[in-house]
Order: sequence, then C-alpha cells, then structure tokens
Amino acid sequence: MSSISSKRVSRTGGTHRSAVVKEHASEYGNPKEVTVGSVTIKSSGVSKNEVLRNIRAGQCALARAKSVIIKPGVRIKAGKGVPLFHVDPDRPNQLVRVIDGKRECGVFEAGKFKKSK
Repeated sequence: MSSISSKRVSRTGGTHRSAVVKEHASEYGNPKEVTVGSVTIKSSGVSKNEVLRNIRAGQCALARAKSVIIKPGVRIKAGKGVPLFHVDPDRPNQLVRVIDGKRECGVFEAGKFKKSK
C-alpha cells in the first residue's frame, strides 16, 4: 500500500525557490518513487535488516557525539570591528550588540541596528 505526501524543499543557488516533492511511501522491500518537479527518481526498496542496521549506526554515531552535543554554549571568536549580538536577558525585546568591547542595547529596524535611548 502506498501513499503520497508533499513537502516543500529549498533549492540552493542565486535565487531562492521552492519545489513540491511528492513521495510515494513504501514498505520494506517495495520500490519507492520521489518526484521533484518533473523529475522522478525510482529506487528499489531496502530490507528490514538494512533499515535496522542504519538505525543502529545512527544510534552509535549519536552516542559518540553525545559528550560534545550536550555541552552548553558556543564559542564565537569575533575579529576587530565584527559585532556579536544576543538577546538582553532582562528585556527580551532588546538586543545587545558587543563590538570591540563596547556594549550597546537596541533593536533592528529596516535591517539596521538602532541603539536604544
């Protein structure tokens, strides 16, 4: 038994476009089709053992990466003249801009940072 589901997919390139992908779902071992625009890709199905092997491989990869993933925070090294922005924890509608050691609060208006008074 197959079903059809649609989802939007972004394409990369100079202009941003989206395409509707129609996927004909299949059970293990049955052929599968994926249609993007006027192109249809057909593949043979995979065995249940292959699916289970891939699940185990993914779980092993996650276990290896766990110690790095759960560590909070991100380190960003900004060069001179490069601003870093974060939300003001006391005023969630305000941003804090840190540039060359100077902190300023404000918001973005029309794509530009505007300091608060």
